[in-house]
Amino acid sequence: MDESGRTASLEAAQRQLRRLIIAPSGVGAALEELGAAETRNLLQRVRGDSRLSAVERLEVYASAYFYRIRDCLIEDFGALHQALGEEFFHDLVTAYLIAHPPRHPSLRFAGDRLSEFLLESPAAAPFRRELPWAGDLARLEWALLTAFDAADSDVVCQKQLAAIAPERWAELRFEFQHAFQLLTLEWPVHSYRLNWEREGAGASRLLERAETRVCIWRERERVRYRTVDLQEAGALTLTARGECFGALCERLASEVGDDAAPARAAAQLSRWQADGLIAGLAVSPPSDQP
Repeated sequence: MDESGRTASLEAAQRQLRRLIIAPSGVGAALEELGAAETRNLLQRVRGDSRLSAVERLEVYASAYFYRIRDCLIEDFGALHQALGEEFFHDLVTAYLIAHPPRHPSLRFAGDRLSEFLLESPAAAPFRRELPWAGDLARLEWALLTAFDAADSDVVCQKQLAAIAPERWAELRFEFQHAFQLLTLEWPVHSYRLNWEREGAGASRLLERAETRVCIWRERERVRYRTVDLQEAGALTLTARGECFGALCERLASEVGDDAAPARAAAQLSRWQADGLIAGLAVSPPSDQP
């Protein structure tokens, strides 16, 4: 066999071994599906000994594969793991990996579709019955993880804002830091996550369904999050889309009135700056200039 033939044979064997190791039904059942001839050919590549047969050795790899991913998901979704409990979370990982085997070489992305699975998949119905807000909690925890991994951003200080001429404020646009996210959730799962961070196993699972908006950002090495009301959520969304400050003030005036709008706008902007949300400023030229 020439070099290209040996390479192709090795790649085929690697693909077969991978299928066996990640097979949801286990190595033995997966081998039965391959057929006798293909099974014999594959097992010739795996050495057994007096302690473990070739199949048992493959089972060791398969078990290590599953438990390594499960442990990573426990770390990434700690509050969800606590809320569901050990047994339910174990079953959740099993069902999730059957539906969505990892697509990326890094374990960092193993849970990238867990919230989608919990919210939408028929296979996740038992977990939704056990914990109706499991999907929202998974979504929040994944957002916190991605915020932690986001690229660093500069922070606009108060002096930079104060240096902008008053006549230019209407055309001022803000750029948020890379870690910024705004989630709209059906359940106030942020409260469970906060209690879990403070109390661990003592966190209560009693939640009442209520639409909740959560703003997420990062302050140095720490991810922050807080709830925002409908009005602030709208302002954050428009700002993230590139709307100028004048347009935000006009919308705010239509919502809270002309008298209350200036103080409300100033308070929001001050909070965004203090939180470190604002990473950049841009002032468009007046419309009467080329």
